[in-house]
Amino acid sequence: MRRSIAFREFWRRPRQVGLYLVSVVICFGAFLVIDSLQVSLDRALASEQKNLVGGDIILDSNQPFDAATTTALEAIKPDTTQVEIYEFSSMVRSETSALLASVKIVSDAYPLYGTVALASGKDLSTQLLPGQVVVDPALLVSLAVRVGDQIFLGDQTLTIADTITLLPDQSLSFGGFGGPTILVNTADIETLGLLGDKSRVTYKRLIKTTSPTIQS
Repeated sequence: MRRSIAFREFWRRPRQVGLYLVSVVICFGAFLVIDSLQVSLDRALASEQKNLVGGDIILDSNQPFDAATTTALEAIKPDTTQVEIYEFSSMVRSETSALLASVKIVSDAYPLYGTVALASGKDLSTQLLPGQVVVDPALLVSLAVRVGDQIFLGDQTLTIADTITLLPDQSLSFGGFGGPTILVNTADIETLGLLGDKSRVTYKRLIKTTSPTIQS
């Protein structure tokens, strides 16, 4: 009985009812806004994660992939886009200076997610040609060279085609303890002469796929 009386008294006060309804609407609106922001944030984080990681599937090893792994990778190529990456540190030289650099040899499909931003504004595929490299700007300063000059890496003479302003999979070592980053085309692997049995190389295969079977 008391609840019934209190309920009738509540609805007899228009101002109180109005405030109550406004509060309900505000709370519901806030919930919708927060839910929408959460969905947007989740999507942004998922996209950024793929940029940082570099692919849907990542394989890496300190040894070349064995025959079984190579065969399996070849078998799924029709349903995937794959990037080969070789990472290691090496001395790079100019005519007057030398320094330790982080070398990243990549195949043509790199990057699978995101974009490598270059100082020229050009696409990486037009700049990272065989015999050419794109480099961290810090390397230009350290070696006293400019875009268009040649540097020496391993047994190869390479021309600086551009400088990097952003890598989508940029790691903490970029321009850090591993030295300035140099991107090299996989077509130059053999002539570099740096991938021997005693080389400390990280072998990576980045895979992009829309196949649920492969992703699982």
